[in-house]
Amino acid sequence: MDLPLQPVGPFWMLEYVSKYNKRKDYEDNMRKYESKLKVPYYLLFYPDAVEMSLYQLRGRKYRSVKANANGRFALAELDVEVALLDDWVRYWYKGELLLLPADLQRDLDETRQQLRKMTRRAATAEDEVQRLRAELERIRGAS
Repeated sequence: MDLPLQPVGPFWMLEYVSKYNKRKDYEDNMRKYESKLKVPYYLLFYPDAVEMSLYQLRGRKYRSVKANANGRFALAELDVEVALLDDWVRYWYKGELLLLPADLQRDLDETRQQLRKMTRRAATAEDEVQRLRAELERIRGAS
């Protein structure tokens, strides 16, 4: 990390804890984020157990964040909530579930396809208008 070169420190650390990654010491990471870097939020996600924990730095120690009435964990400064949904960590902004990148891409592709269809319809309608104008001019000229 090049933290000394950054204008501000990290606000939130998210770690995916895997029983298959023996190289990481998550307790050591937590102590480093808590005491040295003073990261305001630390989230641990255990995909194998489908569990997560969110901690907030209060004073000099991390304290567990409790779920709200919606079963989500709030990061009030960002108007963001985080929780597990369909076995994944998902995010809500101002109460609205944020779409996954694949969902955003699908929606964009569908919108582009609709735009192409509407453009073709508009071109067809314009052609019909031109044909009707020509027919009207022909009728006017014949009278």
